[in-house]
Amino acid sequence: MLVDYSNDFTPATAPKCKEIALKHISQGAQAVFQVAGGCGLGALQAAKSSKVWGIGVDADQSYLGPHILTSGVKRVDTAVFDFYKEAQAGTLGPGKDLVFDLKNSGQDVGKISSKVPQTLITRMNAQKVKIISGAVTVPATL
Repeated sequence: MLVDYSNDFTPATAPKCKEIALKHISQGAQAVFQVAGGCGLGALQAAKSSKVWGIGVDADQSYLGPHILTSGVKRVDTAVFDFYKEAQAGTLGPGKDLVFDLKNSGQDVGKISSKVPQTLITRMNAQKVKIISGAVTVPATL
C-alpha cells in the first residue's frame, strides 16, 4: 500500500493528484483509491490512462468509466435524515457527534465493475456483515 497526501481538494489541483497517482502506478500500484475530492479526479484520470483500477470516493464515481472498480460511498441522505430525526425528537445536542458507518447505513460501496467475479463480491459482502456485527474491527489507522 502506497500512501501520499495532496493536502488539496479542489478540482483545480487535479494535476497534483494525477502526478501522485502516476508515481504510485510506476511503483507497481494496480489500483488507485483517491480520497481527495476534486483533486482526486486527477488520480482517477491517471488510473484510466495507465489502465489500472480506480476507486472513487464520497459518491458513486462509476460514471467516470469502466476503469472504476467501485467507490466508497458516503450516504449523505442517511446522515441528513438521521440528523433531522434527532433534531425533531430533541435528542440532538451540543457535544454529540453523529458517526456514520456500515452499521447505520452511513457508508456503503458503490456500483461494482461487472469485471469483478461474483465470488469476490460475495466474499466482500460477508466481510461487511462481520464488520456490522462487530466480529471484524476496522483499524482506525494504517
